[in-house]
Amino acid sequence: MKKYLIQVIKTFVPVMVLVMCFVIDASGNESQIDTLVHRQVAPGITYTKTYFPMYPLNVYMLTVDLNNEYNTVETFQAGNQAGKTEAMTDAFKRLTTASHTPIGSVNGNFWIVSGQGYPNDLLGVPHSGSIRNGEMVTEPNDWNRGHGNIGFAALDKNKKLWIDDMNFDGKVIVEGQDSYSISQVNRVRGADELVFFNNYVGKTRTDDSGTEVFIKPVEGQIWGINEDVSCEVIRIIKGKGSNDILPGESVLSGSGIAQTFLDKLQVGQLLKVNMGVCTLVDNFKPMVQQMVTGNALVMKNGELTDRNTNESYNSQLYPRTGIGMSEDGKKLFLIVIDKQSGSIGATTATMCEILKSVGAYNVASMDGGGSAQMMLQGSIVNKPADGKERPVANGWMLFSTAPLDESISTIDFSDYTVVIPANASYKPDFLGYNKYGMLVTEHLEGVTLTCDSELGRIVDGNLFVASSVPQQGELIAHYNGKVLHKKVVIEKSDISFRLDSVILDNKMKYPIEIEAQSNKTIFPIEPSLLNWQVEDKNICKIENGVLEGLKNGVTWITGTYGDFIGRMKVIVEIPENTTYSFGNFAAPDWKITTNISNANQLMIGTEEDAKIEFTYQSARSPYILMAKDIRLYSLPKAIKFTIDPHNTTIKSMILGLKVNGELKSRSIELGGLEKNTDNEVVIPVSSLLDNVNDLAYYPLTFNSLKFMLEVKDMMANEKYTIELKEFQIQYENSVGLVSSNRSSEVIVYPNPIVDGKLYLSMILDKEEKLYADVYSISGRCIKKITPVVCQSGINELDMSGLSTGEYILRIVYGNNTSVHKIIVR
Repeated sequence: MKKYLIQVIKTFVPVMVLVMCFVIDASGNESQIDTLVHRQVAPGITYTKTYFPMYPLNVYMLTVDLNNEYNTVETFQAGNQAGKTEAMTDAFKRLTTASHTPIGSVNGNFWIVSGQGYPNDLLGVPHSGSIRNGEMVTEPNDWNRGHGNIGFAALDKNKKLWIDDMNFDGKVIVEGQDSYSISQVNRVRGADELVFFNNYVGKTRTDDSGTEVFIKPVEGQIWGINEDVSCEVIRIIKGKGSNDILPGESVLSGSGIAQTFLDKLQVGQLLKVNMGVCTLVDNFKPMVQQMVTGNALVMKNGELTDRNTNESYNSQLYPRTGIGMSEDGKKLFLIVIDKQSGSIGATTATMCEILKSVGAYNVASMDGGGSAQMMLQGSIVNKPADGKERPVANGWMLFSTAPLDESISTIDFSDYTVVIPANASYKPDFLGYNKYGMLVTEHLEGVTLTCDSELGRIVDGNLFVASSVPQQGELIAHYNGKVLHKKVVIEKSDISFRLDSVILDNKMKYPIEIEAQSNKTIFPIEPSLLNWQVEDKNICKIENGVLEGLKNGVTWITGTYGDFIGRMKVIVEIPENTTYSFGNFAAPDWKITTNISNANQLMIGTEEDAKIEFTYQSARSPYILMAKDIRLYSLPKAIKFTIDPHNTTIKSMILGLKVNGELKSRSIELGGLEKNTDNEVVIPVSSLLDNVNDLAYYPLTFNSLKFMLEVKDMMANEKYTIELKEFQIQYENSVGLVSSNRSSEVIVYPNPIVDGKLYLSMILDKEEKLYADVYSISGRCIKKITPVVCQSGINELDMSGLSTGEYILRIVYGNNTSVHKIIVR
C-alpha cells in the first residue's frame, strides 16, 4: 500500500481548498503530482483535476464547503423513478431552473440488472438506500453485507454529512393499535410484509393477494426521515395488486399478517409513518435529506477499513467513484478515478489515501467501472471506461442557490499553473465570478496584462510574449480596477517550425506554425513576431506571419526570432483548372490483384479509361484491386470516379490514400454500384483526413481502389467486366463541391487532442465572437463550448471532458462556418 502526504496550500479564491502538490510513498520517495485544473466553479464548490504520473492516474475531485449558504447537495434519481437509468448530462438539463442551478455530479448506487436473480419489475432499481429531499426512494438494506460494513452517504437537514454503515427501521403507527414494521420501499412484497410505495414508482409492484391502503400527509406535513409524519387514509383496495399511484399518494401494501394489520384501517382514519434510519454502531438517527449507497465503508474515523481488502471488487485496479467527508461533516469530497487513456485505475485503498490526504475522515466506495463518472456544468469531465457516458440509477448533484447576478466581483486566471517555454506566446483566459462566488464566465473579456520587461512583453494588451531567458516572475492582470498577480515560470525551450515544408495553392493562406517546447510543454509562437525573408518573392509572400502562394515553383523562407533561425521549403502548385483527369491507364505499373482463384483477369488500359475483364471463380469475400501510387497535385478537395460495372455486382468499394509521411494507406469504404450504367462517385478529401487544412498531410497519394464483389450474384465460369471511365481530381470551386472563403479558414491543432486543449490558427480582419459545438460521429451534440472572442492569430478552445474517440467540431464566427473532424486521445 502506498502512503500519500499531500501539501496544503491556499486556494486562489475566497474558499479554502486542499490542493495536491507532491506525494511521498511508503519508501519515502517523493513524486510530483501535476495539478491540471483547480478552480472555483460555484459558491463554496471547487473542481480539481490532477495527474499522478507515478501510477499513472487521472483523478477528478469536487470539493464542497457546506458552510456556504448558497450551495446544496441533492440526490438525483434517474427520471424521478425507481427503475430507470439516466445520463447525468440529461439529468443536468432536467433539473436546471433559474433559481436552482446544477453545477456538477457523480454517480451513486449500484443498481439491479438482469442476471442477478431479481424480478424483472426491479430492473434499474438502486441496490440499498436512496433518499431524495427527505423522501425515501428505496430503503437502506443488507445488500452486500456479506463482505462487511456497507457505505451509506447521507446529508441531514443541517447540511451535515454522515458516512457510515446504517440500518432501516421504518414503521406505521396507528393510535390504539400496535405499530407494524415496513419491510421495503418501492420493491416487491414478500409473505407477511408491509411494503411502502410512493410516486417514485407508477404503480404498486404486487399481486392480487393483499390489501393496499392509499395515504397522504395531512395539511402542513411533508415526508421526512426519523420523524413521525401524520397521514390520512384516502382509499383502500383489497384483493387487487399493481394499482396506479396518483400524484401525492403513497401506498401501504400488505400480505398475510401485514394485511390483517391494514384491514383494520378505514378511509379518513389518521396514522403516522416513521421512516427510521440509524447508524449501525452508535444508533445515531440523523434527519436525513439526501442519501446514496455504495458497496463498502472503506474509511472510518480516518483509518482504512478491512473492506479495502476483503472484496475483490475493491482490491483490484478499477475505475472508481467515492464520496468522502471531513471530520466535522461540513466538507464534502466527490472523487472519480479513470481507468482509460493513460490512467490504470485504482484500488479503493489508493482512493482512500488520496481522499485522506485532502482532509477526508470517512469514505464510502460507490459504483465503479463504466459507471464511474463526473459531470461538471453539463459535460462529463472524466474518461468513462465505456468510452462514452453511461446512464446511471442515481447519484449526488451539486447546486448553486445564489441569486442571479451577472456582475463581476472577482477574477482569476483559468490556468492553475503557468509554465511557458522561453520565447513562447501566451494569451490567458480569465474566469469571472460574481459576489456570491458563482462562475459567471470562463472567458472574461476586457482584461489587460502588464509585466516586468525582464520577464517578457505584452502585445495588444492581452498577449504575453515570454523572454528568451528562463526565469520566474509575475503576470499582472487588470480588470475594472481589480488587480490580480499570477506566478509565471519560463523554462528553457527549443523553437522549431511545426512543418519543414508545405504545399500551397494561391487560395490557401497559411499562418506559419512555430512551436516552443520545454519538457512536455508545447506552446505556439505568433508568426507575426518573427522577421521573415523569402528567397523568391515571385513564388510566395509573407504578411504578418501569413504565407500565401503567388506562382508555381519552389522556394525557401527564413524566419528569425532572437537567436532562432528557421527555414522552410515552400512548394506552390496552382491548378490551371478546377478538375484534372488522370489518364494513361495503359501504363505497365498499374497492378491488378484478386483472390478469385484461376480467374482469367485482364486489364485493358488506354489513355482515357480501363477495363478489367475476368472469368469468375468462387472465393470467400471476392475482390479485385487496382493499385498504383499517384501523387495528387496541389491541395485537392475531392476525388471522382466514373465507373460502369457492366454485369458485375459490386457491393462496395474501398479507396486507399496515403498522406504525407505515412507508409500505410488510409482507407474509406464506399457503397455499391448500379450495374450496366455509369456511376459517378465523389469522395471528399475531408472524409479521409482529420483536418483538410492541416498542410502536414500534403501531398496526398492515390494508392488503390478495391472492388468487393457480391458472392450470391456472381456465377462461376461467367465472364465479367468492370470499366473505369474516369479518374478525376477536383479542386476549389469544382462542380458538386461547396465553395468556401479560404482566407477565413481555420487550422486546428494538435489533432489528435491531448490534455483537452485545441488551438485555432485563424486569419481575421477584426475580432469575432466564435461559437463551437462538438458532435458525435452519429450527429448528437455532446458539448457546447462557451462563446469566445477570437483575434487573428492563435486562439485556444477548451475541449476538456471529451472521452477518447472521434468527433465533429463545428465552428461559427461572423458569416463563416468551419467543420473539422477531431480525435481525442
